[in-house]
Amino acid sequence: MIFPPRAITTKLWISHLYSIQKSPTETNLFLFRNKPVLRINLIGLIIETHINPAKTYASITIDDGSGSITVKAWNEDAASLLGYAVGDLALVIGRFRDGQPPYLLSEVVRKLSPAWLQYRKLELTQLYGNAPAVLQSSSPSLQQTQRSSHEDEEPSFVVVEEKIDETPAAPTSKRSVVAQLIETLNSGDGADYSLVVQQSGLSEQEAEHVIQELIKDGEVFQNKPGKLCSL
Repeated sequence: MIFPPRAITTKLWISHLYSIQKSPTETNLFLFRNKPVLRINLIGLIIETHINPAKTYASITIDDGSGSITVKAWNEDAASLLGYAVGDLALVIGRFRDGQPPYLLSEVVRKLSPAWLQYRKLELTQLYGNAPAVLQSSSPSLQQTQRSSHEDEEPSFVVVEEKIDETPAAPTSKRSVVAQLIETLNSGDGADYSLVVQQSGLSEQEAEHVIQELIKDGEVFQNKPGKLCSL
């Protein structure tokens, strides 16, 4: 499936996903608190996995303590959801789809260490306060009974250009250089922010722009003031 150029991600409680609304004016655009959400960034424990016999459809269901959501992939993308087990902690980035129930169309899935769940809860509490009451049952058995007989068939979507009023994304090469530098300079307590900027080979403005992109996309975070860590 071909998507428009990658947009920034939005970090949410899973229970927030059940209050997302469809835009009244644009196809395949969804709104959270009247702001567009294009790519969702979640961290949660895997509570269910599924793969069909033909391996053309796979899914995982994750729970962050506020609720659960299923992440789905079809055809060649289904392989990206293999190799995960119930109890694994996963970072998930995907496109929101308003099915019955809603789900995410998988883009990125990475296994994380358990400490990340507590970090994300603290991060979301700072952004939104305590998790809202869940509006959708997080019971795997209920989600299992809600599976459609046609779920293994990839749904069709109308793909439209996403209009984002953002500074153009930095070239992948710059992102890669900065991301690798953060990993290299991290001696255990995080890479020094100013040192990353100085050694990146970019102007201060360019380097700071790339760092903020990586933070927004969930690839990098600040574990303490002036320190950077990569996933």
